[in-house]
Amino acid sequence: MLPKQYRLPKKEIEEVLKCGKHFYSDNFFIKYKKNTALSKNQNPRACIIVSTKVSTKATKRNLIKRRLRNALYLIFKEIPFKLDIVLIAKNSLLEKKYKDIVMELKKAFNQLLKKI
Repeated sequence: MLPKQYRLPKKEIEEVLKCGKHFYSDNFFIKYKKNTALSKNQNPRACIIVSTKVSTKATKRNLIKRRLRNALYLIFKEIPFKLDIVLIAKNSLLEKKYKDIVMELKKAFNQLLKKI
């Protein structure tokens, strides 16, 4: 589980989905928004969504969530500003190994940070 400082509250997930910008990758879809709220938390925050369309088995969905959480935790240390992120998994993540997921997520965030 991500530490509390890195979790995106439920109330703000809808706001990011409605108003945020998007970024596509082969294995996931990222919606993001700069957080301009005045709060003590200066960390990026994230939410991971894995639909039943990805897999009907909860064990497989939870495996994807665990892998994405760990990869995000590693990447969050490199993000220099407050960013709210909703990460939506695609079917192809079931076949990927953890190292491949981390590499692709780092690559996607490097491209995303260049856009901002």
